[in-house]
Amino acid sequence: ALFAFSASAADCSGNGVFNATSSTCECNYGYDGSECETPICEKQCLNDGICVGANECQCPVGWDGERCENVNVFGHPDVKTVLGYALVTISSWVMGNVAPQIGLPKITAYIGVGVIAGSYVLNIIPDDEVRNLDVIDKVSLAYIAFAAGSKPIVGG
Repeated sequence: ALFAFSASAADCSGNGVFNATSSTCECNYGYDGSECETPICEKQCLNDGICVGANECQCPVGWDGERCENVNVFGHPDVKTVLGYALVTISSWVMGNVAPQIGLPKITAYIGVGVIAGSYVLNIIPDDEVRNLDVIDKVSLAYIAFAAGSKPIVGG
């Protein structure tokens, strides 16, 4: 018997090859379903991330990483909760071999700065140690000044 297949079935959603002998789609790695329409993430997407391609997670605002496992402090909807401090200001720095110049906000209650590389909190530096920052070569850093508050939830 001859079967008429729709273009989408014969195309296997662009994620596989149609086998005319078995009348089935043979899916590429990372896809499943009768028409290879379902992406598979071998490691589950975290923090409400959605599997959108072969081992590719689409992360919600405030999360990044291969599996949405990292806090993105610049995009997180509630930075205060993530870091455990009241956020005062953010300024970005691109590091080379030159020590950064840090402009702290003109407030009296700040307790120090957080050092961020990408989405990772490297350290929370207390007020009395701010002038002793280490230089990390060829890494983009951001310094975040915090007002007084509770201890940080995320640290490094």
